[in-house]
This record gives sequence, C-alpha cells and structure tokens, in this order.
Amino acid sequence: MNYLARRIRQDLGWESHTLDYPSTSQELQQLAEGVAQQLREIAGPDRPVWAVTHSMGGIVLRHIMQMENKGGINWAGAVLIGPPNHGSQSARVFSRLPGIGSFFKTVYGQAGLELAQEVASRKVPWPDPPRPFGVIAGTQSASVANAVSWLTSAFCMLPGPGDGTVRVDETKLPNMTDFATIHCTHTLLPHDARTASLVMDFLQRASFSISTAKS
Repeated sequence: MNYLARRIRQDLGWESHTLDYPSTSQELQQLAEGVAQQLREIAGPDRPVWAVTHSMGGIVLRHIMQMENKGGINWAGAVLIGPPNHGSQSARVFSRLPGIGSFFKTVYGQAGLELAQEVASRKVPWPDPPRPFGVIAGTQSASVANAVSWLTSAFCMLPGPGDGTVRVDETKLPNMTDFATIHCTHTLLPHDARTASLVMDFLQRASFSISTAKS
C-alpha cells in the first residue's frame, strides 16, 4: 500500500498513512479494534478519514463499522481493492484440503479462517463500508506474481472471472457507490498505476469516471 499512499500525497497533496496489523495472530474484530485505535491517534474524532484498503483490509474496515460510533472515526468514504466481501472461495477450498488446512491456518491465521466461512454461518453480518464507497476488482486469474493463482487456475477452483485469489462477484456489494475492474492479479492490484488512477478519481469525485469500464 506504500505506492498508493505515496501517490495520494503526490497527486492530491493529502496526508496519507499505511497501517499494519497482525493478520496471522488475531481475529478480524481484534484487528479492527487495533486499526481503529491507530486511526483515532492519527486523526482524532473530527478530521475526515478516507480508507483505501486491499484484500482483507476491506473486511477489517467493515468490522470497524460495527464498533460503537463506527470506531470513533469521522469517515469520509472508502475504496476497497480486491476485497473478499462475501468471504473467499479460495480460502474455503484451501482451509479444507487434507494436509493443507493446517498450513493455511499457519500462513493466514484465524482471520483467514474467518474469510473461509460461509456467509450464512456468520454470527453477525458484516456491515457496509463507510459511504460513499467504491470497489475495484481484478480480472487476471493467473500470474507468476500471485502464488495462490497457480493452484486456483491449475485446478479450476474459482469459476468465473477473478484475480486468482478473489472472484469478481465476491468483491461486489449491493450498496456500493461505483465499481470498476482492471486486468490485474490480486497481489499486484495495489501496485498498479491503473488502480492508483481509479483511487484518485474516487477520492475526488466519489466515482470511477475514467481509466476503466464499469461492470
């Protein structure tokens, strides 16, 4: 996310920060609480905050929205890049494979296992991200840069278009303000100049008006 943070500073002149969280050692709600605390320390309760997330980061954001007063943050909106908004079919497959499931938990932790849950099995539905929010999905299903895609493509694990890790239809939400796709794999989405152009677009106009066709 450092590339996008740098582009936001350079192109828009906005203050931007990249936040880290221990995705392999905590549950999603714990991650959300930690990220919300970092944001409160940076912005306080009044400064408007835009969120730009990649992959699981979008789900952490949605968990912040179910905290009291939405985490105590004055949300301006969000852009979610490659988010598994309905969980992840690839996570479900890998977590259940004999001999692979324990390795998956070691690599992706409890939060990764939560992404493997079926929507119907969740105790509490995930709230929407802060509005307005746009979603960017990738459509390059196989890439040497994305190790997960080697398996999902070779064994046809993800039917339909996707970025090799998350299917396009797994990224969409009914109430999203706008939606766009680019031909890019999951791992490289936050490093792609086309993604950056879309992010700048949405941060300024709350729409993806240039750079790619909507789906």
